[in-house]
Amino acid sequence: MPSQPKPSAVAAMVTGAAVVLVPAIVATPLLGILGIGGAGVAAGSAAAGIQSGLGSVAAGSLFATLQSAGAGGYGVAAVHGVVQAAGAVVGAGGLGAWFRG
Repeated sequence: MPSQPKPSAVAAMVTGAAVVLVPAIVATPLLGILGIGGAGVAAGSAAAGIQSGLGSVAAGSLFATLQSAGAGGYGVAAVHGVVQAAGAVVGAGGLGAWFRG
């Protein structure tokens, strides 16, 4: 008879699946923590410090893409894709742990 799966394996699979299906549950809060949102870069945030260090933000750069994602623009697809890939890795790790018992 197979052994009971570890709760951590189940948690990893469920979390990974949720992140793959709804990447905004991770992406939106993370962007907010950085200080990037629909109204732009928040004053005094980490993003504001980075932006002041960069000076002029080049179109298509990582920072511009993150800003776009925060505002609901073209960057959403890129950020969600990265988050979904991370979710897939977490879920696959849980699946591997499930089979290892």
